[in-house]
Amino acid sequence: MSLILQEFGIAIAMQQPNPNLVTIEFLKLSGVIPTDWQLAKQPVNNDRVSQLLFTNGVSIIAEPNRIMFGETIGEREIASSTVAAVAQKYLEIFKLAKYLAISINIRSYSPQVNSVAATEYINHQLLAAGSWQNYGVAPVQASLNLVYTLPDRQLSLEVAAAGMQVADREMVPVVLFSGNFNYHLGTPETGADIAVASRVIDNWQTDLATYSELISDRFLSPNQSTISVPTSIDIDRLAQFEIPYAPDLDSVGSLS
Repeated sequence: MSLILQEFGIAIAMQQPNPNLVTIEFLKLSGVIPTDWQLAKQPVNNDRVSQLLFTNGVSIIAEPNRIMFGETIGEREIASSTVAAVAQKYLEIFKLAKYLAISINIRSYSPQVNSVAATEYINHQLLAAGSWQNYGVAPVQASLNLVYTLPDRQLSLEVAAAGMQVADREMVPVVLFSGNFNYHLGTPETGADIAVASRVIDNWQTDLATYSELISDRFLSPNQSTISVPTSIDIDRLAQFEIPYAPDLDSVGSLS
């Protein structure tokens, strides 16, 4: 099965001003984004959230104590992604802020011949057979939520059968892989400085390679390791990217 990259994003939990200050004018005047970027839709801006979606596929969503940068790659190489550079420039605006957590978010999918094949992959290739599967009038719909502990971070991975709208074509049945590399940096009192946060973001290509290798070698055929042809980004689905709670981040409140 082939693996196709759909979305790439970076979420940062930090001390920052009210999200209604994150406007296109602020981002351009501060140098976070180029001045020629244009909005693809009317922005959302209030005390709880600011949502900006640009014609180049980059999106920025700001909430109290959290900001998320997302991007669709199109037919470009992933190395040409601009999200990490934009996130780094945003960090430069808040040099003295405390950074609580960073999540590198990657979503990809493997197309299936039909919805039955997607369900069968989850139920029979990834899960052991059991009587729990034989209940009701249709195959049970299952998903996996896995957490891998790596030397300096955790990788949360969700695997699920889904339907994907690819460009203007019909809904395509897929196996969806949603990965989050979670770096917990501290509490509001002991959060990391900008140098630590910048190093985490600079490591995004290593995280992408780790994610791709894990799925290609452990979930799919080792011969199908190419990542390509993403779909257009959906700002509502991007908002689902989350930095999971850690015990020392419960006070933040906006990370779920």
